[in-house]
Amino acid sequence: MTQDEMIHRAYDLAEDHWKYIEELLWAHGEKVGNIDIAKFHYKEAFKHGYKHAWEDTFDKFTFPYYDANDLSQSTSCNKADKK
Repeated sequence: MTQDEMIHRAYDLAEDHWKYIEELLWAHGEKVGNIDIAKFHYKEAFKHGYKHAWEDTFDKFTFPYYDANDLSQSTSCNKADKK
């Protein structure tokens, strides 16, 4: 799988899984604003977790798209991680 294919797969999976979660939130009467906030965070967390799954599958020395020094690859919300 190429890097572009991996990224597209992560986005597709995040979208598919979000649809399920969104239905649950609507079924439980959650407010629109809260669902919008949850959508952003859920999908970002999913994509971040997918990246870690790839890292765990292929250790960081053979993982073809991982560069520990390239902070643009981080999806962390921690500002300290981006410095």
